[in-house]
Amino acid sequence: MRGLLALLLVAWTAGPASAEPAGSLESRVAAAVAAQVRARMGADAQVSVGHVEMAVRSGLSGSVGVTLAPSARLGAPIEFGIIGAGASGRGTWMGRGRADVTVSVPHAVTARTITRGTVLASADVSEVIGPPGNVPLQRLPTIGKLSGATLRRDAADGEVLTAMHVVLPPAVRAGDVVTARAFIGPVEVIGELTVMDSGAEGATVRVVNRESKKEMRARVVRSGVVEVLHE
Repeated sequence: MRGLLALLLVAWTAGPASAEPAGSLESRVAAAVAAQVRARMGADAQVSVGHVEMAVRSGLSGSVGVTLAPSARLGAPIEFGIIGAGASGRGTWMGRGRADVTVSVPHAVTARTITRGTVLASADVSEVIGPPGNVPLQRLPTIGKLSGATLRRDAADGEVLTAMHVVLPPAVRAGDVVTARAFIGPVEVIGELTVMDSGAEGATVRVVNRESKKEMRARVVRSGVVEVLHE
């Protein structure tokens, strides 16, 4: 990650997650959690953060950011790390916590029981808006993305479809130069990396910095955009 920071543009995020120092620490952390959940689930996700538990080091004040657990899922409390300004003024790990999070988002469900290997058509799925249940904390494929996708495993009638259910057409292909984003607390790092693997939205692919030759892992956000994963 240090190599990436040295080579890419660093910009402070100006969103509601960390720009507003007013209010209680709990409300600021909740806002940061909501912003990071929305970043993973998509801009059209409606996010509500309920009960927040946290343990922080003394001296945490001003704007804060959070780093969500990579394995986080909806339907259970989401764990996170808390980032704030240390004595040097630089972003520093200041604690950890967990929060109850509810998300309402457009997502696709099966319109009937479908067997593995089926190439999905519009009649096989329907789109609903609401909480998707216990699913990974990542963007869910919408009905428009699923047409022509191949089902990886059997799915029951009314089952929520995630990226793990289907083989989607690639959103990035090996050799593509893509926009790469990395979030470190309240800091967003942006640059260009080269993709080494083809992958659909939600897939994890290898990427490389053309100048340093440093290889990293990234999650495909959408066509031409990836999010670098913390190692």
